[in-house]
Amino acid sequence: MKTEAEAVTVAPPLVGVIMGSTSDWEGCMRHAAETLRGLAIPYEARVVSAHRTPNLMCEYAEAAEGRGLQVIVAGAGGAAHLPGMTAGHTRLPVIGVPVRSRALQGLDSLLSIVQMPRGVPVATMAIGAAGAMNAALLAARILALRDEALRERLETYAARQTADVLAAELPPPPQPKAGEGARGRGAGRPGGQTAPPAATRGWVGRMGLDAVLPPGACIGILGSGQLGRMLCHAARELGYRTAVFSEESGSPAGQVADREYVGRFESPADMGDFAGGVQVVTYEFENIPVAALRVCLDHGVPVRPGPFVLGTVQDRIREKTHLQRHGVPVSPFVALRAGASLPTAPDLPFPCLLKTARFGYDGKGQVHVASPDELPRAWHELGGQDAILESVVDFTHELSVVMARSSSGAEAIYPVVLNHHRNLILDISVAPAPIPDASARRARELTREIAGSFDLEGLFCVEYFLLATGELLVNEIAPRTHNSGHWTIEGCATSQFAQQVRAVCGLPLASVAMRGGSAMANLLGDLWPDGGDLPTRQVAWGDDAFLHLYGKGEAKPGRKMGHVTATAMSARAAAQRVDGVRRALGGWSAAPAFLAVLNGPHRTSAGSAVEKQW
Repeated sequence: MKTEAEAVTVAPPLVGVIMGSTSDWEGCMRHAAETLRGLAIPYEARVVSAHRTPNLMCEYAEAAEGRGLQVIVAGAGGAAHLPGMTAGHTRLPVIGVPVRSRALQGLDSLLSIVQMPRGVPVATMAIGAAGAMNAALLAARILALRDEALRERLETYAARQTADVLAAELPPPPQPKAGEGARGRGAGRPGGQTAPPAATRGWVGRMGLDAVLPPGACIGILGSGQLGRMLCHAARELGYRTAVFSEESGSPAGQVADREYVGRFESPADMGDFAGGVQVVTYEFENIPVAALRVCLDHGVPVRPGPFVLGTVQDRIREKTHLQRHGVPVSPFVALRAGASLPTAPDLPFPCLLKTARFGYDGKGQVHVASPDELPRAWHELGGQDAILESVVDFTHELSVVMARSSSGAEAIYPVVLNHHRNLILDISVAPAPIPDASARRARELTREIAGSFDLEGLFCVEYFLLATGELLVNEIAPRTHNSGHWTIEGCATSQFAQQVRAVCGLPLASVAMRGGSAMANLLGDLWPDGGDLPTRQVAWGDDAFLHLYGKGEAKPGRKMGHVTATAMSARAAAQRVDGVRRALGGWSAAPAFLAVLNGPHRTSAGSAVEKQW
């Protein structure tokens, strides 16, 4: 037998699949291997006979834990000694699979594996292929106790099974032959019972892992702000209906969606009602309980991106730890836990920023800490909750990259964007970023690595700091469309919102080619006069500047009410255009130092715009 250990290419095997003979492979144990491979669990497959090579079997079992294996799946036919003998030489969990035999059809193997003496535990599966598959799933559940990403993959697997059951069609009953009357329940109807109409077949309201959600189906969006609003517009252009889940009625997205569900994210009943009316779920902001996503999965509705991604990035400690574990560079940090003692001398270069682990955005939940002496005061100011203490990074540029990834593994990466913040809120974004080609390539490579570490399905954005040394550090991750990607609506062949629809619905991803240099400037509530409207008539709009308003009822200082985008032959010209529009509306000017960057040695133009699709 050609060993399946060749399938382990990224990490050392976690599961050992062993059997007593090569004949056990094809009809039985390969199903365990295929199931593990489908769940992206590294494994190895070996022929280890308890009768013909007992010494080899003992060596394998005794060395398994030291080699990093965590579970052993042992298939055995005939006398079926392999599972029990293996369990006697290791402390790892052993799962026995009875292999069907010619003589007794595997019943002898089943009974032999079940009858283990006290102190030698072996889990016993059903006979044959089904048992091998279930053994792999049980091994996966054991591993998932300490692996959130695997737990999410198991939930998706279960959702796919549910979808397959719901989408199953029974064949129509045989038609009576000529001269025969219809009998039974079909009597009185010509030809007896008939198959369901074509329009009702196939989907039956649920979607499998690799299926394409057909136009006309309904996309569920958790959250109902401006990102959800623009996502609804993109979905409608592609022929989909939308339903948004909001905690208040009349929201920006609710104004344009086909349906607005009003309820609480914490309510399983509300979330279950929402899930019952959609075919796939995505979200437009991070502050959603992960349990809400799990309710959707429990109802057989795929969620993209999934709960593991959301649960990781909505907590800064988990996010930074995950990135570190996967070799992605981040700024130096120390995790501070509620109720724990503060470190008297954190091993970090100061000054630092103390950030709440959860629920911080646009500068909220952050306190500047100049020295270790200020840390107790700063932590008290944040309420003593879980937080992350992070060294302030001396960067030259703030960058971001938006990327889409479908369930089939197809990827589309947008050009790198240069961002400038004002009062900790994104002020203006310019694409393509005027940075060296090597830095742009590295940013796209890192974004792709991060997507792979999450096994991401959907669209997300990574924010970076570019240091003077050329090093890139990840600042934050957003598993959704992003403010810095709004320029793509007019500036790219496919907007980030249309790309998210494509990714979550299983459609082919589309081109991210630019239409020239592009820029976006945020419009905050500061521009709105008290009780008045934005003075848009003061702007000479032309055909190169575009206004987007979010339908928010009350304008407040610092609140994002809309944005302006522009396209031009160069990124600098586009930035000057959106800056001029905002000034005409009564707003502030872009920082001169930021505009000056666009005249630097890496000045960008439409001719140098980079399109990268993996």
